[in-house]
Amino acid sequence: AVRTRLAALADAVPRIPQELSNAASVVTRDVNSGRPGLVILILTVLFVVGFGAEWLVRRTLASGDSHGTVDPGQAVLSEVASLLTFALASIGSFLAFEWPPFLRRIVLTTLLAFIAVRVVRAIVKLLFGLAGAKRRTLQEMPTAAPVASETEQRFWFRRVSLIAGFLLFGWALVSLMPSIGFSVDVVRVAALLCGLGMLAIAIEIVWRRPGRTTSSVRQLLLSFYLIALWLTWVAGLLGVLWLGLYDAPQHLTVPET
Repeated sequence: AVRTRLAALADAVPRIPQELSNAASVVTRDVNSGRPGLVILILTVLFVVGFGAEWLVRRTLASGDSHGTVDPGQAVLSEVASLLTFALASIGSFLAFEWPPFLRRIVLTTLLAFIAVRVVRAIVKLLFGLAGAKRRTLQEMPTAAPVASETEQRFWFRRVSLIAGFLLFGWALVSLMPSIGFSVDVVRVAALLCGLGMLAIAIEIVWRRPGRTTSSVRQLLLSFYLIALWLTWVAGLLGVLWLGLYDAPQHLTVPET
């Protein structure tokens, strides 16, 4: 089974240029209706509408806070209200008009992926905000468990955002590719390439994560471990992959929040 899968993936690589050309024709004919850039134009308009409505909500909430202090509960409310406003304004504006089914699916899938990435970023930001409040509370307690510093928070926030982007936009891309004429094996190659991006980020975390004193030998072994996980995905050994992913956090621990 592994040999068959690897052979199918290898045979799919030379077909990628032709399938890209065929997909471009399908997009031009059935999605853009002969108007190049229609999807990009619609997404740009929706982003402008969504961010504009979000800016108004943030400004309204900020003007209602006359104390000038950051309340964790108010921060959570503001973030949730802003994300909901963006989602409702962008998706609602799009659904207010009639669109061809294929065009509607592409735009909505892309919007959902973008909103999901923003939700992940907001959750991480809120967790680190709570961690900052905890650190200030425990400044007088030297025996307390260490909390991630601002440098560590920035490091992890950027990496989590990148991984979420690869994962969620990769999901959106892979879910749409069969509809525009890509074969199953080419779709698998695209998914593996998205996974390769996440692998690169994970290896960079192993070697550059702050606040850790790990020997070079252990870092090298962890890098090989992550590469082995990606190779099990390539081979289609999903059970082994999930077992390895379950075990990985024991070695790649995110700082306490």
